[in-house]
Amino acid sequence: MKKLVIMILILLSLALIADSREYFYFSLDSQTLPGNHPMLRVCGNIAEVDFLIYKLDEDLLAELSRLGYDYSSLLEKIRSTKPIEELTVSLENARYSCKEVKIPISEPGVYLLYGFSDELNRSQLFLISELGLIAKKWDDKLLIYAINLQTGKPVKGATIEIFSKGELLAKKKTDADGIAKFSNIPATDIFIKGKINKNYALLRLYSYYHYPREEAKIYVYTDRPVYRPNQKVFFKAILWKSKDNGYEIIKDKVTVEIRDPKGNLVYRKNFTPNEFGSIAGNFSLAEEPALGYYSITVRANDFYGYGGFQVQEYRKPEFKIELKPRKKIYLNKEKVIIELFAKYYFGKPVANADVEYEIYKSRYYEPCKGFRCYYLEYKPFPWFYYPGEKISSGKLKTDSRGYGIISFTPNVSYDSNFIIEVKVVDKSRRAVTAKTQVKVFSSEFKFDILLDKYSYSLEEKVKIKLRSRNISGEPLSAFATITIYREEWSSSAKKTVREKVFEKEVETDEEGIAYLEFKPESSGSHLIVAKGKDSKGNEVKAERYFYVVKEGRGYYFPRENLELILDKDSYKPGEKAKLLINSPVEDFTAFISIEAPKLHSYKVMNFKGNSGILEIEVNESYKPNVWINVIVVKNLSIYSRGIDLVVPAEDKFLKIEVISNKESYEPRETAEILIRVKDSNNNPVAAELSLGLVDEAIYAIAPKMEQDIKGFFYGRRYSKVLTQYSWSMYGRIYAYVQAAMAGDLMLGALEESFAMPREKAVPGAAIRTGEVVIRKYFPDTAFWNAFIRTNATGIAKLKVKLPDSLTTWKINAKAITKDFKVNEVSSEILTTKPLVARLITPRFFTQGDELLIAAIIHNYLGEMKEVNVSLTAEGVKLLDKNERRVVIAHNSEQRIDFRVKVDSCCRAKLTLKAITTNASDAIEVIIPIIPHGTRNIETYAYLLKDEFQKEEISLEIPEKVVENATKLKVIISASIASTAFEALEYLAGYPYGCVEQTMSRFLPDVILVKVLKELGIEHKKLEEKLPDMVNKGLQRLYNFQHADGGWGWWKNDATNPYMTAYVVYGLTKAKEAGFDVDENVLKRGIRAIKEQLDKADLNTRAYMLYVLSFHEKVNLSTISSKKGNMSDYAKALLILAALNSGQENLAKELLAELENSAICDELRCYWSSEHRYWYRYNDVETTSYALIAMLNLDPNNEKVVKAMRWLVASRRGKKWYSTKDTAIAVFALAEYIKVYKELEPSYKAKIYLNEELVKEIEMNNIFDEAIELEL
Repeated sequence: MKKLVIMILILLSLALIADSREYFYFSLDSQTLPGNHPMLRVCGNIAEVDFLIYKLDEDLLAELSRLGYDYSSLLEKIRSTKPIEELTVSLENARYSCKEVKIPISEPGVYLLYGFSDELNRSQLFLISELGLIAKKWDDKLLIYAINLQTGKPVKGATIEIFSKGELLAKKKTDADGIAKFSNIPATDIFIKGKINKNYALLRLYSYYHYPREEAKIYVYTDRPVYRPNQKVFFKAILWKSKDNGYEIIKDKVTVEIRDPKGNLVYRKNFTPNEFGSIAGNFSLAEEPALGYYSITVRANDFYGYGGFQVQEYRKPEFKIELKPRKKIYLNKEKVIIELFAKYYFGKPVANADVEYEIYKSRYYEPCKGFRCYYLEYKPFPWFYYPGEKISSGKLKTDSRGYGIISFTPNVSYDSNFIIEVKVVDKSRRAVTAKTQVKVFSSEFKFDILLDKYSYSLEEKVKIKLRSRNISGEPLSAFATITIYREEWSSSAKKTVREKVFEKEVETDEEGIAYLEFKPESSGSHLIVAKGKDSKGNEVKAERYFYVVKEGRGYYFPRENLELILDKDSYKPGEKAKLLINSPVEDFTAFISIEAPKLHSYKVMNFKGNSGILEIEVNESYKPNVWINVIVVKNLSIYSRGIDLVVPAEDKFLKIEVISNKESYEPRETAEILIRVKDSNNNPVAAELSLGLVDEAIYAIAPKMEQDIKGFFYGRRYSKVLTQYSWSMYGRIYAYVQAAMAGDLMLGALEESFAMPREKAVPGAAIRTGEVVIRKYFPDTAFWNAFIRTNATGIAKLKVKLPDSLTTWKINAKAITKDFKVNEVSSEILTTKPLVARLITPRFFTQGDELLIAAIIHNYLGEMKEVNVSLTAEGVKLLDKNERRVVIAHNSEQRIDFRVKVDSCCRAKLTLKAITTNASDAIEVIIPIIPHGTRNIETYAYLLKDEFQKEEISLEIPEKVVENATKLKVIISASIASTAFEALEYLAGYPYGCVEQTMSRFLPDVILVKVLKELGIEHKKLEEKLPDMVNKGLQRLYNFQHADGGWGWWKNDATNPYMTAYVVYGLTKAKEAGFDVDENVLKRGIRAIKEQLDKADLNTRAYMLYVLSFHEKVNLSTISSKKGNMSDYAKALLILAALNSGQENLAKELLAELENSAICDELRCYWSSEHRYWYRYNDVETTSYALIAMLNLDPNNEKVVKAMRWLVASRRGKKWYSTKDTAIAVFALAEYIKVYKELEPSYKAKIYLNEELVKEIEMNNIFDEAIELEL
């Protein structure tokens, strides 16, 4: 309670403080018609606000035009003139109140309103004028339409002046249609002034998002949408850029990058597009990659294309579910029937399966319909995300055909979506789910209430348009009662009270339209209710609110104004499109423009009544669509709407047929596939295709990710014509797409088919009695070829050996031509068998598991069969007998359970066989076994220097080791130098993470390449990839720099002294190696080291001084006086700092102490660290810096070779413990290579295990890869 009181007191005091500050603001319409008084609204917490009104003369207007409507610099000059009016507005409430008043001016002109109090002042320009300007800007062209804002008619003879950056660019008078056209107009800084008689219009174009830009289309896709770890991703990209009204090939170098879900770059490669403008490649996933979405970026100069794929640990479903509502639309209380079909991917029904279903209800909202939605790339929000209220559930079983029926009778009071969720479980106990939806309408038809505004004044009539449509969206005549209520909040009743103010019976006409007017008598919120009944007595109801203001003009509501209806959904060149325009304004004038990348044409037309029809001649340049924009103006209100006129580029759509020689196959058969490609006129064409065979079950895991290729290259174009109005704030325009609904259009439909003999699959034809073929190869993609070419006759033929999977294969083909025609098709082939053996297992076992393995045997041999079933197991123990004999009816299946105990490691091989007298099937699966125990790695390393030297290693295996889970790996490196290169592979492959990992990823490469160059040795592979690696690392480090110039481990953590020094060291070495390093970043980093120096501990301070010594001579006297408290790590770093600063005596003194503290045996020496944690420093880092110090000061010291031996022997495989100590070890090895020049290995070696020769090798090159043996 005490805290609450304190908080309330604080809030109250803050409120009092806020209220004590004087403020006011005002608003008024930017333009008012002559004869009307502008309405001024003033709000604030002061008693009075004074206003002065100034009128701008011709000189001030001329100067304002040159300044582009920025009157701030003119304010004093305007205020030096005499005001034409003065006004004081008194506010009633001292804390906060508002008041509306009329400005006592109604004559045409441009005015400045200046409001002020004792402490504040504000100002605003406003116009009283009947002249308005509508601007259309594209490329360097500009069209101005001058209009009378009261009548909506065009204004002839208005003077239009165009200014840019203070200069007059052009001056013209408008023609009889109110039009003035200009060329060579820049993209930005455009100010337009219009004048006729005493009426002005001012407009500044805000065209920042309409810069002219060459466009490219880069289409990126993969062979399938989702992959498992350790699989290969195949990708293709098609790169075209816009030219005139078509495309041309992008011929520039292309870079492809793939990033994992964390944004880490995992693949980069350069390509050159072929003559079709395409590239293709592949990328292998690691054994344990990051799971999630991987992005593909394809870049050609400044053009980008994007694609992607998923990486998941998934199990493919073995059957699919299809849900088919008997009808898509039902009426209330009508029985809804949904048919269910369950089918295995190998083509057979899922019989006698258990089915559970749940039914949910949610409100229905009308979506986009028809071909136009596809064309506009319409993607409705998935309805199943919010299934709504659960209303029913049930269970059933599928019959022998895998068929079932779900039914229910809805009872709704509003239009509803019903979501039906289904789960099917087959004999293997595996579940598959599916969803569908049906629409249930509460009545046979609907009402819509349309208004032209959101609010009205008491002087205005509310014009109401009632529309009636049936459930298919078609107009129909209907009766309705229109009731209008005025609503007001009652403080006494504490609720909203309604008062009926209007009621009328109306009937809509055959077009489903009725008009009526209502004259409000009082202000406030009003509700319109339309009610009727359908033929079954269901209530039909619609509601709509509007508001009536006390004074001033009602506010324009842009959502409902014009209605545009095209007579067809799409058109062909040469046809005439008929556009129906319904307007809330009677006897209106419309400005009509047809635009896309440019303004194609325009018209100014007069119409009688509230509607009119415009005929439009469709031409080739309209492909694939143009935007028809209609603008009507009346009494300052803008009525604007646009609609797409769709002209499908059918001549750019290919006809593709993919025919296989059989309807179905058995595993390992060869499918013969014929591809035929024609143009839209059925002429054969030479095309390039990508073709993939993908397991259909994949698409149950993830849907296709790329857009349809037709829609991508020849889909909707957006208008690039900027439209702005002089009398609306900032020239903003509200336009809404209205979709005509006239049915679907099939694009690129095949008009003829061609015949290729197809054999009928004969059950059991590929099986010979006694022969059992074991299926073991189950890829997700059976075939992929990115560059299939058809010949001059449009034909290509393929032979594909099918894998062992029993499934439906989706054949996905995408085709392009050199003249930029496209299409894609998808067909299916089946791999199946008359006798099917399925083995149901987990993805992995854990040692010690005891579980059931299910075998499912399916019989499709045409008769009841006795089947011999056997399961053999390696790596696991069968607890039941491994052979069974079962009798299975035709079109039935039998499950046999085997109990298994997992008592070993690390791999199990299970083989299931099913054999009859005339057919058989067998399947083999490999399942990893996770050992039950703790993983332990022991490393041993030896250095062989003398000829004929022999090294024996005795390994003692613990008694309780997990059998088969122990591996012996022998790595033989070519030389000391080679160990450094091997470590680079680990560092380069490590994903970008914190600052240290980013630096350690590329810095060792920089240092090693520099050493090799000094020795006159090239490492082309490393030198080629190094610039890109360094540049990426530098950019990341720049981004991670803190405001104080330092670095932490991450971007937003505290600055860390060691990490700051480490990054500065890396930037320094990169600069020394010839890479461009931002000097400002480096200087700020050096300054941050100096500022943090006194705050760091002794060991970190030694490292910081070492880094600073590369840039200046450092004073080591203070820190060296504390050497008695120093670790060997700090002493080694101070030796290097002393050498850099010319203090050799101090360096020798410290080296002597370092020698004495070395821990040595006959072969090795190392220096111990006081820390055992990688994030500080450890023995590896301490020994590395000690070795570097000795190599610089006493390279012939016997401890040098011994330290190097210890360092190499401390590796864990090809790395040390972390990225940090691995990088520092590479620094030491690089220094050793530079001094000792051990660069030319030449030797042979033999490896024995228990006196048996395992491998004989030969090493002759420093860059020879390490030999790795697993024994």
